[in-house]
Amino acid sequence: TFNRTGVRTAHLPDVAVAIDSSVAIDDSNDNFTEHIVTLEHAIEDGREEGVVDPQMERQVRELRSRQSAHDMMEAAISQGEAAVNNKTGIIDAIINLTTATKEAEESGLVVDVPRAEELLQELNTIKPARDEIYEAILQANISLRTVSGMDVALARLNAAINVCQTLELTEWIPGAVEVRDQLTNVRSAFMHLRSAVMQGEIALEAEEGEEAAITELEQAIDEADKMGMHKHMEIAVDLMHELAHMNAEHQRMQAAITP
Repeated sequence: TFNRTGVRTAHLPDVAVAIDSSVAIDDSNDNFTEHIVTLEHAIEDGREEGVVDPQMERQVRELRSRQSAHDMMEAAISQGEAAVNNKTGIIDAIINLTTATKEAEESGLVVDVPRAEELLQELNTIKPARDEIYEAILQANISLRTVSGMDVALARLNAAINVCQTLELTEWIPGAVEVRDQLTNVRSAFMHLRSAVMQGEIALEAEEGEEAAITELEQAIDEADKMGMHKHMEIAVDLMHELAHMNAEHQRMQAAITP
């Protein structure tokens, strides 16, 4: 008496599903599940008859892999669309879309791949713009504190703002504009102070025009003080004192020679 426990390989009758790895089956999990269940029933029926079909089992594995890739793709696209709309979570969205696209390629899934690639392109454009405006704001803040490199910082910040406006990345523009305005005002105050110092030095050397130079220095120092800018203030204050002393001497001399 022999107990038959093994099975033989054979080609089972085709089931009523189209299996083509080069063509997307459908764009819904329900249809993936329907195809998988249909094939599994056919495989189970074959096993009850002592027959297995390796090709059909391979088709089931491929479908499961494609279904998993499809689930990953849908989640990544949803995350990518939210990142594009909200301009947040960009790095995570890029990583997940890249992974989902790779999984789709390996499993033979073509559904939604063009949309994923489109989102990746948008996000890969947004990320450098976002990084650049962050770095430009940082450089501008450093210039504000050191009162140096202001022209370069302003040029970079303006360029970053223009790019964000073009890409409609409005979230980061207000903060950048605020820093730009602060830096513009500090630069203006600095240029005024430097000009006043130069005028004062010329007046001191020529020993004339000190009254106008003193007035200009007072205005420039007051403007710089309101901006909290202390660079060159000491030079300007010392120069104003020298000019005031020279003006006092001139007034005494004038009084001495006036009948």
